[in-house]
Amino acid sequence: MAALNRGIDRARPWEWLTKGDHAGLRATPEGWVAETRVRAAGLAPFLPAMVARIEASLMARPVRVGATLFLR
Repeated sequence: MAALNRGIDRARPWEWLTKGDHAGLRATPEGWVAETRVRAAGLAPFLPAMVARIEASLMARPVRVGATLFLR
């Protein structure tokens, strides 16, 4: 997850929105969502309720920012 977070931080998708790069906003995050689903599936045997929350967040249209899952 750390590598995925670093990739998102480097890509800075929040800037795409302000620049009007809607094509980038549609294409690139799909890979991030897929990677998050793979990671969540691995946690399912141990944290089924948490994985259900993750999946619900990813299935919402439009995808919205959810509550923090794991506090630092």
